[in-house]
Amino acid sequence: MTAARRYVTMQTATASKERTMVLLFEAALKHMRNGKRELADKNRRAASVTLDKACQIVLELQKSLKPEVAPKLVGELVELYTFTAARLCRAIVAGEISAVEEAERTFTPIAEGFIKAVAELAKAPKPLVAAAP
Repeated sequence: MTAARRYVTMQTATASKERTMVLLFEAALKHMRNGKRELADKNRRAASVTLDKACQIVLELQKSLKPEVAPKLVGELVELYTFTAARLCRAIVAGEISAVEEAERTFTPIAEGFIKAVAELAKAPKPLVAAAP
């Protein structure tokens, strides 16, 4: 294993929940973009593998939602994640670049919003003394 790969593995293994989620959102987008490029290059087999990775990440993100915290928001996100996964499946089966583009257009604002929220949370001042239970 290269030093760079060990660093990435260690970084992932020690990441906070929020950072792990950011890494998942970024990976899903990366796989969508790579899959779209592979479809454009007429490499359906590689595109299928790559787009399936994106789809699996989207479905894992969907499973991580907690409806008891924000039922309405979770309901809307479930619909968007389901649509995204369905479009990725369509792209895998039919080789349609437009289906990947639709998935990416739907998923990108969610990913960017979450990434921005985590960044803002990281900037927030931390309390000096922990609150009593």
